[in-house]
Amino acid sequence: MLIIGASGFLGSSLVPHLRREGYGVIAASRSPAFADSIELQPNRSDDLRRTIDNGGVACVVNLAAATDVDKCESDVPHAFDANAALPRSIAQAVSASHSKPFIVHVSSDQVYRGEGNHQEDQVGPVNVYGLSKLAGEGFLAERECAILRTNFFGKSRAQSRTSFSDWVVESLRRGRKVTLFDDVIFNGLHVDSLCAIIEMIISRRIKGTFNLGSRGKVSKAAFAVELARHLGLSTSSATIGTLAEKRLLARRPLDMSMAVDRIEHALGICCPDIHVEIRRAAKEYQHDEGL
Repeated sequence: MLIIGASGFLGSSLVPHLRREGYGVIAASRSPAFADSIELQPNRSDDLRRTIDNGGVACVVNLAAATDVDKCESDVPHAFDANAALPRSIAQAVSASHSKPFIVHVSSDQVYRGEGNHQEDQVGPVNVYGLSKLAGEGFLAERECAILRTNFFGKSRAQSRTSFSDWVVESLRRGRKVTLFDDVIFNGLHVDSLCAIIEMIISRRIKGTFNLGSRGKVSKAAFAVELARHLGLSTSSATIGTLAEKRLLARRPLDMSMAVDRIEHALGICCPDIHVEIRRAAKEYQHDEGL
């Protein structure tokens, strides 16, 4: 199995998870994430095809992306090179390979707009990031591929990447003045839950486009307050506000909550409740701090 983008937040959790499950994993990234990582320029389809064939790769998992929403808005070529051209190169490499591996491509809940819970056919990006992610999906939609639209949190194991929950916990512990948005809605998964679902999709080669999220939904502000309560952290340094009050270069969707019925039916599972996932994150931070 080839994991592209292994050094990121999700990759740093997914690679060890899959290895514990007995998969042989080639971890590829531009920066070394693991002792046996390989450097790979995945936008070069010939190099990618050789890696696939030489490694006997049965599954390619693409986690690589440009995720800075404002940078994507100001540098459109950067956004489409990472989020659209790269999936196109993967599609080309897989088509030219001998093994024709299954593809798992991680997309984003920012392909949606308007009021959730969004079904998979209700796309309508409001910024360049979302447009580029949707364009990337298009190059893979007709392949033997699972396209996963998701949002996730938890303690990052990546040296250079922090998560939303990392930012919340660190900010509140240090008493930093922050604004928590109560008009931004999501139903993310804990990263470990996401890894478990991805492994199920890989093992069963479930093809299609799926939302991967929790049951229920919360605002980013409610998420932060609930996580802080579980950790005994004061929220006195935080202000509750709205995204509409903050001037950002790129427009953001306010309600990114997603319906998860399709993935539940495909796998025969029930996605976890959002409040269970928040408690799971809290226990993780407590464990790492020795609390």
